[in-house]
Amino acid sequence: MACCVLGLSNFGESRFNKPQRRLGPKTPIGATDALTAADMPIGTRVFTSYEFADYVLWRTWPEHRVLLTSHVHLLAPPEWQRYLTITRLERGWLQRFEELKATAVVLDIRRHSQLAQALEQTGDWQLMSADEVAIALVQKQSVAEPAERR
Repeated sequence: MACCVLGLSNFGESRFNKPQRRLGPKTPIGATDALTAADMPIGTRVFTSYEFADYVLWRTWPEHRVLLTSHVHLLAPPEWQRYLTITRLERGWLQRFEELKATAVVLDIRRHSQLAQALEQTGDWQLMSADEVAIALVQKQSVAEPAERR
């Protein structure tokens, strides 16, 4: 009953019919659309900027697994430190990133464009989508070519 009073009566809408008019201008709609449209395996592990994580989780679950949500206060300190090491490109960032076994990435282009560039420079990642809000990358081996999907 409270949801109707608060004007949230459409909360239960299908995730394929989202009321995007209600989303803010910094929502990673394009990057997340690209991720959901790609022929990614069920259970794809997605590394994302924690600011975007809840939206990406909302849009891609249960097909994909977002590795970190905005509930960072619930993380063990070493896990939060891993995130910071990766996003700040500190010493050992690539090894820490590879430990996560992520095959897709959705990043805030303003905050983490250097991380996106560093991943692309490894040669293992390719651009899936980029706009003024977010950039999405996919590990090259994680998206099957059309002939391999059969």
